[in-house]
Amino acid sequence: MDGRGRLLIAGDYPYYRDRPELWAPKLKRMREAGIEVVTFYIPWRHHIAAGGDFVFDGDDNRNVLGFIERIAEAGL
Repeated sequence: MDGRGRLLIAGDYPYYRDRPELWAPKLKRMREAGIEVVTFYIPWRHHIAAGGDFVFDGDDNRNVLGFIERIAEAGL
């Protein structure tokens, strides 16, 4: 970062296992615990809508775009 090597503390958050209203409080606690980077993977089958299209801004815990916004708001 800023042209210098640095060790970053990362933590994984499987967003699809929580309701969206829990994302911000949990991300805040991760930040308070010293985590700087959030890792997550996207479970493809979870985001397939009827008809076979991928949906990343869907309802409930299928809103991965909303999750990424919460990550940014938490400063991670």
